[in-house]
Amino acid sequence: MSDRFFNSLVRDLSEHEHVESILLAGSRVTDIPDKESDYDIYVYVKKELPISFREIVLNKNFSYFELNNTIWETEDQGILKESGTYVDIVYRDMNWLESHLTELLGKNISSTGYSTCFWSNLLYSDILYDPDKKATHLKEKYTIPFSNELVKSILKRNYGVLRTIIPSYINQIDKAIKRNDIISVQHRITAFFESYFDIIFAINKMSHPGEKKILNILKHKAKFLPQKMEFEIVNLLKNQFNSNYDVLSALNSICDNLDALLKELNLLSI
Repeated sequence: MSDRFFNSLVRDLSEHEHVESILLAGSRVTDIPDKESDYDIYVYVKKELPISFREIVLNKNFSYFELNNTIWETEDQGILKESGTYVDIVYRDMNWLESHLTELLGKNISSTGYSTCFWSNLLYSDILYDPDKKATHLKEKYTIPFSNELVKSILKRNYGVLRTIIPSYINQIDKAIKRNDIISVQHRITAFFESYFDIIFAINKMSHPGEKKILNILKHKAKFLPQKMEFEIVNLLKNQFNSNYDVLSALNSICDNLDALLKELNLLSI
């Protein structure tokens, strides 16, 4: 990297004895970065890094930082000196990651939305520090094809919840619209698309890259897409709170086109 404070940050973090590996992931290591792309650093540790150590490192390399944000994972965020680039540092346990990947790829245990995100995060990362080759070996171990069994597992977990079971997202959205509960409508539409895109990535045997640039990634890289997918989704999200717009019809059309694709691929009965 040409950013001297980024390089300094990685070097300083690597000096702690609890740090096993440091990886760079996100759009900075993909072929679709943009001017808004930040640095997503994943620090894999044996034990939790002392906050006092992290504060010294951040103070040295950031013009501004937030220490120990634990809303999602154990994280620090900051803005690099000179370049002003935003950095998100996530601290994880390598044993936890390996256990998760064993469940996902060894036992085909999927989740409701984002099933393969941690796998994707590992696969599409640059290893910046890895003295004992733990990250290297884990990446090599799980650089494997997307199995048919995992596709089936993700479909089984995510298909019914779109609209076919009683507590499906479309049924929940219908109730929320009748109550005029727009917060619930928004929340359930978001959940709908979490499962919907989990299915789309799975049937294309692509690991899920996360919530950013999904439509763009699929448009350029996916072989199998429902008819009018991008148009219908964009139209829905732009008009969902328009009183003259039929949200339920739009969601059902999205599901109908997904069904047509799954039928074409002989996956609808799974």
